[in-house]
Amino acid sequence: MSSLLSYHWQNSTHIAFGVGAISQLKKYIPREARVLCLYNGDHIEKSGVKSDLEKVLTDCEARYRWRGGIENNPDFSSCLEISEELRKTPADILVAVGGGSVMDATKYISGIVNLPNSIDPWSVMSKPSLIGRPIPIMSVCTLAATGSEWDPHFVISRRSTGEKISQAHNCLRFKVSVLDPRYTLSVPFHYTANGVYDTFTHVCEQYITGFFNPLQDRLSEAILSTIVEVAPKLMKDLSNLNFRATMMQCSALALNDLIGLGTGQCWGTHNIGLALTAKYNMDHAETLACIQPWLWRRFFDVKKFKLAQMAERVWGRKSGSVDELANYSILKTEEFTSMLKLSRRIGGYVKEKDQEVAAKNIADKVWEMVGRRPFGEHKMIKKEDVEVIVSAAF
Repeated sequence: MSSLLSYHWQNSTHIAFGVGAISQLKKYIPREARVLCLYNGDHIEKSGVKSDLEKVLTDCEARYRWRGGIENNPDFSSCLEISEELRKTPADILVAVGGGSVMDATKYISGIVNLPNSIDPWSVMSKPSLIGRPIPIMSVCTLAATGSEWDPHFVISRRSTGEKISQAHNCLRFKVSVLDPRYTLSVPFHYTANGVYDTFTHVCEQYITGFFNPLQDRLSEAILSTIVEVAPKLMKDLSNLNFRATMMQCSALALNDLIGLGTGQCWGTHNIGLALTAKYNMDHAETLACIQPWLWRRFFDVKKFKLAQMAERVWGRKSGSVDELANYSILKTEEFTSMLKLSRRIGGYVKEKDQEVAAKNIADKVWEMVGRRPFGEHKMIKKEDVEVIVSAAF
C-alpha cells in the first residue's frame, strides 16, 4: 500500500549529544532544586556518570540524593515504593541515570506520584489520561537500546500478576536527555548486543510493513544500513568510542517517532515479546530475536515486498524474485542475530516439557494484553497466529 497517512507530531525533548554533554543539564536545573537521581546497579560508578552528574548538581547548588533498586524490566512494586517515598520526601526533578529500564521506571514514577489516593496507580497502564501533575524528568543515557530517552513510551512489569504492559503519554517525555557515548563504553558484550538488536527491531517494526512511503522508507533504511555496517565492528571492539556514538545515534533515532510518521506500523513482535518476558523473564531483545523472523514468515505475503526492498537496499542483494529477496532478508537477519550471539530459539533460554501448551498459554496472555483485538499494521495478527509463531520459535 502506497499512501502517506496524516500525522500530528510534537517532540519536546532537548537532546544533548556528545562527549561532555552532561554540562548542558545546568541550563535546566534551578538553583537549590531538590533532585532525585534514579539508577540500577553499579554501572554508574564504572562509567563515570555518577561523578560527572554530581559535579553538575553541585555547581547548580542542587539538593540531590540517589535511589537505586530499579530492576531490569522495572516492576510495579518497586516503582510504587519509590513514588510513596517521594510523597514523604518530595523532589522537584527526577533524573534517570541508566538505560531503558531506569528511564521507563522514572517516567512511570513521575506519572503516579501525584495521583489522588482514589486512583489505583496500575490503572495508568490502561488509561494514561489519568496522569496529572507529573514531576519534571530528565535522563542521562548509559545504554544505547530502547530509545526511551527521546520518546513518551514506558514499559512496566507486574510480576505478581504476570503482566508486562507498554504505555505512552506526551507529558512523560524527558525535558532533556544527555547522550554521551563515553557512558556506554563499559557496557559488556551481551547487553551491547541486546541494545543493537532492540534498535534493529524498533526500525523493522515501522519499516517491514505493507506500507510504502519513499521518505520514511529511506530514513529507516539509513538507520538499518548503519546498524548492519557498524554493529559487527562494535562487537569486535567494544571500547571504540566512534562505534559507540554511532549506535547511540541509531538507537535514539529509531524510536523518537520520526521514521514512523505517516506510515503504518506493526509492533507484533514487541507485543509477543512482552508476554515472553512476563512469563520467562527473558531479556527484551532476546524475545525479539526469537519472534521476529517467525512473524515475518507467518505473514510472508504481507511482509515480502518490504523484505525484498530491504534485501536490495540494506543487505545489498540486487537480483532475484520478490520471494527470493524476501527470504534472503530473513536469512540475513538470522545471521545478524547469530553474530550478536543471541539465541534464535526460545528454547535457548527456557525449557518447556510441552511446547504446544506453552505456546497456547503465551498466545492467551498476548491476546489479553492487546485487549482481545487483532493487531499489526493491518490488524491481521490474531490469537491463533501468535500460537503458531511462538510454537515455531521454540
